[in-house]
Amino acid sequence: MAYSYVFLAAVENLSALHMTILKFYWTGLNELIQANKWDAMRPYGLQNYSVAIGELHPDLKRQDDVLLYIMTDLKNRGLSTVGRPADSFPQSPGITSMGVQFLQFVLESP
Repeated sequence: MAYSYVFLAAVENLSALHMTILKFYWTGLNELIQANKWDAMRPYGLQNYSVAIGELHPDLKRQDDVLLYIMTDLKNRGLSTVGRPADSFPQSPGITSMGVQFLQFVLESP
């Protein structure tokens, strides 16, 4: 994989919270739909990423300062397209192809 060295460095520098938010970008909309917390007929029910993340991760509700730090870091690393908790939800895609490859690298590594 072309990004192996970049991904190994990222593994050392990213926290579990980084991974939680990145995974939310990848699968969060589907998880919200399955939990009956998002409805395509009412797309503004979860108006921004802060609220949407808080629905699946209650410990992150009203933690916009922490979310801003994590989200900015992920975007600056090229792993996501979302930069702020106040950004409209959902953005498609919220994760870049490099972000998906990174998650696959971490989740599928032996």
